[in-house]
Parts: sequence; C-alpha cells; structure tokens
Amino acid sequence: MQNLLSSAIFSTWLSTEISSNAQGIHNIKRVYYCLAIVTVVRERYETSVRPIHARKDDCSRDSEHRSLHRRSLLCGVLGDQTPGREVSNARFLWWLRHYVGKSFGCSTFTFPKRRSDLLFRRSISKGTLIMNNDDLLIRAPEQEFKRLLDREHAVSDVRQHLSRWIALMQDLVNYGTNLIPRCFTSSARTLGDVILIGTLLRQAVAMLDGAEVLLSNGAVHSAKLQMRALLETALYIDWVLLGDADRKTDYYYVHNLRRKRRWAERIRGVSPAGREFVEMMDAIGVPTPQDRKNLAEGQIAEIDRVLAKPRFALINADFEDHRKGTGDTHWYSPLGPKNLREVAKSVGKLPQYVLWYSTSSEVIHGSNYGDHVKFKPESGRITFEPIRYLENFGSVYHFSVIITIPVYRSLLEKYRPGELPAFSRKYLESWQKDFMNVPTVNINSEIITV
Repeated sequence: MQNLLSSAIFSTWLSTEISSNAQGIHNIKRVYYCLAIVTVVRERYETSVRPIHARKDDCSRDSEHRSLHRRSLLCGVLGDQTPGREVSNARFLWWLRHYVGKSFGCSTFTFPKRRSDLLFRRSISKGTLIMNNDDLLIRAPEQEFKRLLDREHAVSDVRQHLSRWIALMQDLVNYGTNLIPRCFTSSARTLGDVILIGTLLRQAVAMLDGAEVLLSNGAVHSAKLQMRALLETALYIDWVLLGDADRKTDYYYVHNLRRKRRWAERIRGVSPAGREFVEMMDAIGVPTPQDRKNLAEGQIAEIDRVLAKPRFALINADFEDHRKGTGDTHWYSPLGPKNLREVAKSVGKLPQYVLWYSTSSEVIHGSNYGDHVKFKPESGRITFEPIRYLENFGSVYHFSVIITIPVYRSLLEKYRPGELPAFSRKYLESWQKDFMNVPTVNINSEIITV
C-alpha cells in the first residue's frame, strides 16, 4: 500500500512538474530534492550508512551503469563527472525511470515525448550539473564506532556506580561559586584581590567544574587536563599567599599586559614580527582587516599608558631584563622561581607536583602511548583503549578534591577567617566520608578482534 501510494503521487507530480514551462528547472529541483529525502530515509533504515551498489541485472540496459548506485542522489549529480564521458538525455531518462522506480517500488513512469519539453536537456547533454550539489546534499550525521566510543554506556556506569563522588565534586564547585563573591566582598578590592579572587580562585573553581563534567561523562583521561590546570592554579595561590602578595600580583598583572601588547603588535603588522605574523595569516587565508589593526593600535596605546605608571614601570623594565628571545619568561621568574617545580618546592608541595603535574602533562602533550594502546608481545596483539573509560577515576577524583579543599581554606583564612569553623563542619558533615572513601574501579574488559 505504501509503495502504491508513493508511486501514484510521484508519477502524477513528476509528469506535471516536468512539463511546466512556468517553473522550469526550479520544479525539477523540488521534485529531485523530495526524491532524495524519501530515498535516503528508506535506505537509512534498510542499509544503515553503507552505499547500495546496483545489481548486475539492474544495469543490464547499459554496461556503463554498473558502478552507479542509488546513493548518488545525495550528491545531486545527474551527469557522469568522469572526464570524457558525457551523459545523454536518453541515458538520464533511463536512469531516472529505472532507479526512481526501484526507490519508490514502482516500475514505470511517463515522460514528455518531445525533447523540447525537457527544459534542462542542454545541461544534461553536456554532462554538467543542473543545480548546486550543496542544495541537495542531505547531511547524515556520523555514527560513533561503539567499540571505541560508547557514550551511553560510560554515562550509565558513572550514574549507577559513582554518583556519590560526582555529587561531592558538584557540591565543592557550588561552594566555590559562593566563596568568590563572599571573599571579594570582604576584601579591600585592590588589584591583588582581583587577581587572587576574581582570577585565580575563579580559575580553580572552573577547572574543578570542568573535571566534574568530564568525569560525569566517563571521560577520565581528558579530566587529567583539568586536574593539571587546577594544581598549577593552586600552586600560584599558595605562592602568592606565602608573602609579599601585592608585589607578586603586580608582576602577574604586568606580565598579562605585556602578552596582550605583543599580540596587538602582531595584529597591527608594523614591526618586523608583526609583518611576519600578518604574512603568515594571509598565507592561510586569515587576513587582518584594517579595523582590527586600528583597534590593536588603540590597545597598544592604552597598555603603554598603564605600564608607564611608576607602580608598573619598574616591573616592566624587570621583565625586559629577563626577556627570553621574542617572549617573556614566566610571570613569577623575576621574583625568584625559575619554573613551576621551584614554585611547588617553595610552598612545600613538590611531591604533589612530581606525582600529579608530571603525569598529567603527558596527557596534554600526547607523549604517553600507554594511555591509548596496549602491547602483548607474547600474543602479538595490540589493544586500543576506548576513548571513554573509568579506569583511574578514583585517582583523578581524589587528587582534584585534595587540591581544592586547601585552596578554599587558604582564601578563607585571608579574607573570612570567621568562617573557618563553619568550613570545618561542612567538611566533616558533607565531604569527609566520600572524600576518604576513594572508589576503586575494576574494569571487566572485553577483547574484540577487528
């Protein structure tokens, strides 16, 4: 019944539209688009995303059609695009009658007899397109390869077995979002307070939130990046609070201004480095418009005005003295530490740095094949790890929480010491049990040979 109805509707419509001088090629385009939709829908359920090649008996009318398949409708190609092979009207009409009939479950169609009725005959006879491919392209989304990425299964496992620890991370994030405005309200609202609270504390909360989102979706491997950024931010906070906080935050601020100025100088394209940058962008098809250059010039003038202030001029000169090639050194290096390892050592957290920062750096640099493949020399087998898996969930969760709680406590001590007893009660009543009870994830892996 469905095929009969489709055949009757399409036969009547095609016969009417194809002979209409008023609409011409636009009608053909509409008919062809509807045909493509119905064909793709039917083939989607019948054959998934595999192309259907015509059977030999389908192509007996013309040997050149043996490689033709119905999925070519997706591209809107009505002529053979192979150089030197043109498609005639007769071939096209046979193709339309034969394959449209197959798609709609009917065997015959009626076409105008006079060639002059085919308004698009010249395009077809030249083997060219009668319409833009993009107008007819039906974009079917890709399906993930389940053996490497099974989103539903990963999320389901987390919800079923690890929801307690995810809830703890969410509660810590929520606490941090309330801690930011409370601390800033209690501060003197200086530049140092903006850096400590509005920048570094916010960064810590954002990275914990990112880790929670990734862990909730089973992306444990990717969550190590957020854990690394969280640790680095925590070391900055501890080091600033260690002493001389205002001077350290001034260096942080000037370092940011100098980086912004370098980018503005590149965009303006006046200096040798700027001209080189503009040429590189032009080479990859990303030209710099004049209004953006004008904006960069204004930004440079404003940054120079700020850096000329006595408070920042000496710091700016200090960075010039420590300059490395075309860029600056780390923002903290003029004050003593040469790298983050020395920062971690100065605040008494070198073991955390060695254990967590170094291993998570392998993720960000892609330098550890062991996270992705496993070799078994005795069997000659190579195993690809799934993109989302729960192995190491406990360590990423536990380290993230260990980093976060001391950060909150340190900022409370500085800005709201009266809340410390309440914070301790919060820890004991809401966080301690699940924090100390680190989950152990055992993976029952299934070896699938591809």
